[in-house]
Amino acid sequence: MATKEKIIEAAILEFSKGGFAGARVENIATSAGVNKAMIFYYFGSKENLYKIIIKNIVGELFKVIIDSGGFNKDLKPEMFLEIFPEIYIRFFSRNRNYLKIIGVDLIQDQGNLKGALREFFDSRSKELPRNLQETFTEWSHMGLITEPDPIHLFLNIISLCIFPLIAKVFPETIFDLDLENEKFIKERIASVKNLLKRGVLK
Repeated sequence: MATKEKIIEAAILEFSKGGFAGARVENIATSAGVNKAMIFYYFGSKENLYKIIIKNIVGELFKVIIDSGGFNKDLKPEMFLEIFPEIYIRFFSRNRNYLKIIGVDLIQDQGNLKGALREFFDSRSKELPRNLQETFTEWSHMGLITEPDPIHLFLNIISLCIFPLIAKVFPETIFDLDLENEKFIKERIASVKNLLKRGVLK
């Protein structure tokens, strides 16, 4: 593995433990087997390294969405609600450290996270063939979906897909279960699709 890749891999683990504020460059260097100077040589600062990782995470996710046809201009609400829960749940269940980084900084330091996300979307705006806000609004005006507000529709989808992966300790404890398995992931995807389709589609 190249030095730069080693640093990124070590940084993902470090940021997943304490978010941006809690991460230490010394720990990243030790884990990557390099000195601190190499991190600043390749990335300039901890902030820039963090931004690169966030943009890489979102970039990976968007590639999956694009490859699946999730931004196709002809996509209908039924197919959208079929595609997106599968993508989000699968992606973050396979990449738990990504979810930890985002989860920690949603609570303690949204500034750096928001900045990295803004840079990503500003740089990729021309590559995305459809605007979700406009699409959701159009579907609502056409009478295809029940939710008139695109922001709430987006939040409903994201929360149903991602929150259970963060908060699975609650059902695991209450119902004495181990939810780290493929059976649970499949059932969760099916449940979210069913709930969204019944609640959103007209």
